[in-house]
Formats: sequence, structure tokens, C-alpha cells
Amino acid sequence: MINISNNIEKTPEMEKYEEETGKKAIWRGILTESYKRWLKGEKV
Repeated sequence: MINISNNIEKTPEMEKYEEETGKKAIWRGILTESYKRWLKGEKV
């Protein structure tokens, strides 16, 4: 895992999200709303 900020580490799920969507899972040290919706199974 890659340490992004103090509390967030990049997980394999985040890497999969970024690869599938071309979007970042973390922006300015916080999880993106789009990533959170993707985790719940919603279409992004």
C-alpha cells in the first residue's frame, strides 16, 4: 500500500477503481464521492 496522507493508505480496491474509471480515489487527502459510490456498487 502507498501512504497518501496521515490516515489514508492506497488500497488494491482504490487502484482497481482508478484503473477502471480513470479517476482518482483520493483527492487532496480525502476519499472522493465518486469512489465512495463505486464502492457501494453504483455506476460511476
